[in-house]
Amino acid sequence: MLLERADELRALDTVLEAGGVLVTEGGAGIGKTSLLRLGSERAARSGWRVLRGAGSGLETGFAFGVVRQLFERELAADGQTNRQIAHGLYVTLKTVETHLAHVYAKLGIARRGELPAALAGENLGVPTPTRTAGR
Repeated sequence: MLLERADELRALDTVLEAGGVLVTEGGAGIGKTSLLRLGSERAARSGWRVLRGAGSGLETGFAFGVVRQLFERELAADGQTNRQIAHGLYVTLKTVETHLAHVYAKLGIARRGELPAALAGENLGVPTPTRTAGR
C-alpha cells in the first residue's frame, strides 16, 4: 500500500480512464519505484502498453530526454521517418537522430529495420511488464 499518494493515484486513474501520458519524477527516497510499479501493474491489467526507461547521467540532464526516446523509438518502429517524428514531437531532426542512435546502441541494433524485433523483447534495458496493444 502506498501512503500519502492519493493525488498521484487519482492522476493515474484519470490517465487510465481518459488516455494520455503520466510522467513521474522526483528525488530519491520519495516512493517513485513503488508508485511506478503499481501504475505499471494497473496499466497492464487495463490493456495499456507500458513503456519504461532509465536514463544515463547525460540523458537525465535534458528535459524529458528518456521520455522522448521512448516515443521516438515507437514511432520509428511504426514506420515514421525521422522528419515526421521531429515534426510530431516538436523537436529538431537532429534531436530525433541523436535519440534514435542512443536507442539503437542500448538495444544492440544497427538500423531502424531491427527496431520492431528488438522492441518485442527489450525496453531500454528495463523489463517491460507487458507488450499488449495499447488503447
